[in-house]
Amino acid sequence: MTSTKTLILGFWDAVVECLVQFHGIDHGQAYLLTLDLRRRLAVRGARLEEVDLFYHEEPFKIACTLANHELDIDKHWGQYEAILDRAYGPATASEKHTAQTTLLEFYATRAPSTDVERVTVLTAYLRDHLGQNEITAELLYPLILKLTVHGQQPMKSITHGLWNAASKSRSYLERVEGKRGTYRLTNAGAALVYVTLRVMHKAREGKPIWLEQIYAILEQNNEPAVAPEPQEPAESST
Repeated sequence: MTSTKTLILGFWDAVVECLVQFHGIDHGQAYLLTLDLRRRLAVRGARLEEVDLFYHEEPFKIACTLANHELDIDKHWGQYEAILDRAYGPATASEKHTAQTTLLEFYATRAPSTDVERVTVLTAYLRDHLGQNEITAELLYPLILKLTVHGQQPMKSITHGLWNAASKSRSYLERVEGKRGTYRLTNAGAALVYVTLRVMHKAREGKPIWLEQIYAILEQNNEPAVAPEPQEPAESST
């Protein structure tokens, strides 16, 4: 099992490489840009919920924000996918090709928390494990019913979840032309399912993680940082 530390470091490695490949920024300068952002996050003294919100972003989008230059992820998907392979390792990046994963296992290792995330995860499962490239609300209903029976959070509205997942602001799904109420997974949706939600699930495992602790994990070079007053006793190092 890939550790939380490896996944978080992989996230930042991907941001650095995106800055270099897509924005033409020198590697050293790219690292300094990410280091500055990591320090600013640490100073906020946020709890896990705020860390969750940040790590819901794609490394590609974080790089665009740091470079102040927005790019279309779909136009650069091939290169970006290769970056994710290098950052997270082939076991995580190629997980979509394993056919043995059950619906409950697939769903639980993403732990989607909104209807948009839920329909996107289920669409990815249908495409990559059952060969169903186009989905409708009717196809999702029996899967959601099965998950609810096994204790997963029920959805408020499948239809609204699909609409919102296919909105321009998210674009995790796209509407199939000429087929009313039919959708397919996009590259952005695949990135959400196979990278972003996996990182978030790993970060939630175990006891609550304070941002100061995550920042300590992220500091690859053990550089000093300005940190807020601790909200709980620090663990002693032996």
